[in-house]
Amino acid sequence: MKYRVVGWTEYDDDIGEVNTFWAARNAIIDDIKAHGYMFSGWAHQESLLCAPVLNDGKAFRCSQRCWGEIMAEAHGLFGRMDYAKYAFDVRDPVYPAERFDRFGFVPEDVREQFELEVTKKVFERARKGEIELDDLPQLRYIGEGDGLLLTCGGEKKLYTVTEVDREKDISEETEIRLHYPSIERDYSDCEERRLAEEEYARAPIVLMIALKLP
Repeated sequence: MKYRVVGWTEYDDDIGEVNTFWAARNAIIDDIKAHGYMFSGWAHQESLLCAPVLNDGKAFRCSQRCWGEIMAEAHGLFGRMDYAKYAFDVRDPVYPAERFDRFGFVPEDVREQFELEVTKKVFERARKGEIELDDLPQLRYIGEGDGLLLTCGGEKKLYTVTEVDREKDISEETEIRLHYPSIERDYSDCEERRLAEEEYARAPIVLMIALKLP
């Protein structure tokens, strides 16, 4: 998606909502970095000019914790609980000042086409409608409705993206063990808690993309 933030509005404004979460999220993170914004998830929902509007004319809205995670990542924090630093309150906040001009704005077609060289295994898997990839920087803005041209050797195949998700590449068992105290891992022990957080942080992020033929 050829996304960029074009202004800010209120959470409860009657502007339509984006339907490509991850691409919009990353565009907003980049805008926060560029302008140095810093405000809480509470402010995102309750304050003036704290809901971003993208160049398709749609607003981005999320929970306070989700916004805390966005703000944490924009400021270089990627820990499992770093969202809490920004979810509910922020000291010395920096707010946007540019209100979205809903009457003078012409929505843009933000769809784009990505091209990616993949392995034979991924190329064949795409025929079944879903692929798993590393969370590649060049795919940060890929979203529902975009084209994805996969190439493998001399073969090429164009697909339309129907769904995108990003998640930690850990087993359900490991995630349960990390999130919930147990006899095996006593989280009252600070060292055990530190080791658990490090294990979670080391787990790579994978990109799950659902596809269909255009």
